[in-house]
Amino acid sequence: MASKLLYGWLAMMTIVSLASCYEEQDGCLDLLAANYNAAADKECEGCCTYPSLRVSLVNQWNDRNFILNDTFTNLQGQSFIILQQKFFLAGIGMADEKSSPIPFELLTSYTWLDGKEAEVANNFKLISGTLAEVVINTFRKEGGVTSFEYGVGPDVKFNGLDTLALANTSDFTPAAGMLTKDNKYLAYKAKIVAGPSLKDTLDVAFEGEWRFSNVLNPQATLVPGKDIKFIIRIQYHNLFDQVPFANADPIAIGEAIRNNVEAAFKQ
Repeated sequence: MASKLLYGWLAMMTIVSLASCYEEQDGCLDLLAANYNAAADKECEGCCTYPSLRVSLVNQWNDRNFILNDTFTNLQGQSFIILQQKFFLAGIGMADEKSSPIPFELLTSYTWLDGKEAEVANNFKLISGTLAEVVINTFRKEGGVTSFEYGVGPDVKFNGLDTLALANTSDFTPAAGMLTKDNKYLAYKAKIVAGPSLKDTLDVAFEGEWRFSNVLNPQATLVPGKDIKFIIRIQYHNLFDQVPFANADPIAIGEAIRNNVEAAFKQ
C-alpha cells in the first residue's frame, strides 16, 4: 500500500513539475499573416507580418535584355548609351472581384509645405538602373484579383512635400535626385551618351504621370500568408524609338522619350 502511495505521489509531482516548466507562447494568430503560428497560445503585440506584393521588372530590347552601359541603336539608326537612369514606378495596386482596390498595410505620414498632413499607402518605388524585382507593400486579404494597376511618374499630390520632414531613406528626398527647383518631382532622369560619334554626355529628365491597368484573365488568387508577384515588361526599343540622339539636344531627347512612355510600359 505504501509503495502504491509512493508511486502515486511521484507521478503527481512529475505532472506538477512539467506543468510548472511550461510557458505560454506568444505568436501571430492571424491566419492571413505570413508568420501565422498555430502553436501560439496568445496573440503577440504587433508581431504579425503580411505577404508582399512583388513586381518583377523585365528590361527588354526586342528579344534581348536591355543593359546599362551597352550601345544600342534605334530604328532610325541613331546610337546611344544609357549610363544611369532613375524613374518612378507608381500607382501600383490590385483590385478584387468587385473591382475594389485591395488595401495595403504600410502607410507613411507626409507633411506638405502648406501644413497639410496625410497618411499615404506606399504604392510607389524609385527605380535605379535596371532592377529585376521590387517589393512594393504588404496586404492582408485572400481571394481573387481581377486587375493589376501600375504606372510611371509619382502622383502629383506629392509635389510640395516638406522635404525636411522626410526620412533619409525616402524616395522623395532631394538626395534621391528627382526633385526639381520648383519643388515638383520628375518621372524619369538619365545620363545618356549621344551625339555624333557618341561624344556627348547629356542629362535628360522630364515630368509626367502615366497609369495603366491590366485585366487578369484568368484572375490571380491571393493565398493567405503567401506573396504575390506581377511582371512588368519594359520595352526599351519602344521607349527610345524616334528619339533624336544624333542631335545631342537633351530637351528634344527628353521630350521624345516622354512621348514614348505609354508604348514602352503598357502591357
